[in-house]
Amino acid sequence: RQAAELASVLAEIDTAQADLAQWQPSAPEFAQWSSRLPDIRQTIAIPHTSPTTGEAEPSSADAKLPTENQPIATNETLQTQLERALAESLVGDFSLDKLEEGKLFNRVDQTWAGTTSDGPDAVAGRVGQGLRLSGDNTVSLKTGSDFTRDQPFTISLWLKAAERFDRAVIFHRSQAWTDSGSRGYELLIEDGKLSAGLIHFWPGNALRVVSTEELPLDRWVQVAVRYDGSSQAEGLSLFIDGQRVATDVVRDCLTKHIIGHDAAAAIDLSFGQRFRDRGFKNGEIDELK
Repeated sequence: RQAAELASVLAEIDTAQADLAQWQPSAPEFAQWSSRLPDIRQTIAIPHTSPTTGEAEPSSADAKLPTENQPIATNETLQTQLERALAESLVGDFSLDKLEEGKLFNRVDQTWAGTTSDGPDAVAGRVGQGLRLSGDNTVSLKTGSDFTRDQPFTISLWLKAAERFDRAVIFHRSQAWTDSGSRGYELLIEDGKLSAGLIHFWPGNALRVVSTEELPLDRWVQVAVRYDGSSQAEGLSLFIDGQRVATDVVRDCLTKHIIGHDAAAAIDLSFGQRFRDRGFKNGEIDELK
């Protein structure tokens, strides 16, 4: 079960959680609303019992999802089952609602808590509380800091951009931009558009794709980067609000590793800024996965 296949599902889950917090539907309304979700069984390849064929259910109760012909009793049941199905694939899930002693709660494993530096401001988020970044402060995570070019992964978050940026760092796992050729991976805004890259040394050995459309401004947007482990640009995708967006390929030549040795191995996955680069000034973030 590859995390690279879950970007659109994660977007739907976050939208569902926000909807459920404010809406108590009737049975017909819920049936119509639930039809918006993708076919979860097919997307994450979890087997299920068919009432027509009698195929066996998976051995783990946590892996069970409703069958195509099985009604869903309540919205809580749907949410619980989706969360269980995704739990094994997540290594980090940060609501940003809870900051204690400088640590951000990780709903997957609190031993891998996140941290902040230089005091991002708490604001109303997409779900609960979010953080507003200054362009100089940051949110840092240990999870996701060791992804390699051979490993599929997905990173998603909700964000709100207050202005059109010529350049801004949304997240990165890399050393200083100019000192090391940006070795690692990153999501930027360039000329108002999302720009994702995996880099050994920029620009000679790297992948980069850029969205053809500009990022919406002044509203919460679900953004995800999905990579399939192929070391090819066609395996690097961008999603906005759960939909894969068209991209242009900037670089398509990655043949060497994207993590360094020694000091580089300790670099966190950081949101909002990078040394000697331009930060996500007055940008807001929430629900990091």
